[in-house]
Amino acid sequence: IILRCTQIYYPSISTAALRNIQENMTEQLEKVQEPYQCNWMVFREIYHMVARMIERSGQQVQLMLCTLTDMEEHPIRSDECAEVLSRYIWESICRSIRAGDVVTRYGKGQYLVLLINTKPEDCQEIQKRIDAQFRKKDTVYEIRYSVKSVRSLNNAKDDQGLS
Repeated sequence: IILRCTQIYYPSISTAALRNIQENMTEQLEKVQEPYQCNWMVFREIYHMVARMIERSGQQVQLMLCTLTDMEEHPIRSDECAEVLSRYIWESICRSIRAGDVVTRYGKGQYLVLLINTKPEDCQEIQKRIDAQFRKKDTVYEIRYSVKSVRSLNNAKDDQGLS
């Protein structure tokens, strides 16, 4: 038995449907000017996608952890204080990073930022911008930073000896 499949192509229908889908997915202009803000689960999925994408593009992406600390660099413990200061740090981060970057709250007084198309040496400048925004709030607290390059999937496997 020979089965023959033929595909019928309706350019006007598929083009119109695709245009409609694309219009429904397009962000509002005012949202595009801010970094992409999401919850932890969405952030993880974006991280996975970015790790796959950099495999082909060779793009550099940095993962930055911002932690709110007291003057002795101890993480903030007070719930009441942490909530107010967390709002300050969130605003400071969002005003200091680009629209293509991604940010999420990670823990009490902690935020993760995915810095797309950013070299490791550029992270200090970003940190300075965040600090400048945060100091406008006239607080004695500080932000501590940790930065690590996002590895492509193949490089991550090589690091684990799984190639």
